[in-house]
Amino acid sequence: MQHHRLSHYLTLLPLVFLPALSHAGTVVFDFTDSGSGFTITGTLTATDNGDGSFTAISGSGLWDSLSPFPNEIVTLSPNPNGTATYSTPDGAFVIDNQLFPGQANLLDFSGLWFTFPGHGLNIFGSPGAPYHTWTYSGSTYDFGNDSSTFSLSASPEPSTVVLLVAGGLLLASGKAFRRTH
Repeated sequence: MQHHRLSHYLTLLPLVFLPALSHAGTVVFDFTDSGSGFTITGTLTATDNGDGSFTAISGSGLWDSLSPFPNEIVTLSPNPNGTATYSTPDGAFVIDNQLFPGQANLLDFSGLWFTFPGHGLNIFGSPGAPYHTWTYSGSTYDFGNDSSTFSLSASPEPSTVVLLVAGGLLLASGKAFRRTH
């Protein structure tokens, strides 16, 4: 009888986590951008555009270098125009925050726009060339690297992990129930 009650509660477990599963259409990506003397690593949350591309809607990373920006936290600025390009508030770059996983160029020429205290950071691609990493401080481009390496990989969402754990618990409770009855 005790196992029967436990299996009923475990059957309801996925319903408890249903709100966490409601973010369908979003994907979490881990990214790395590195070049001579610097590495930026972080996470991006993106919406699926339905054509193999994604729009990064939020994210952050850590700029790790000896100089000019040691241990700066960078934050993605969302694209107010959806998939269309827009000019950054300071007019330094044209951005679209589009990602192209599985394609030769993971970023287009507009790329990603991050901010950190007193600066904007643009990571962008160009056909047949390495990636580019540039910063702007409101009046000057104070860092530029035209040969960075950018990588992007999908990471499992927490809701996927919760679903897998809940499914495993349901299977385990079902087996325990069958053994006792």
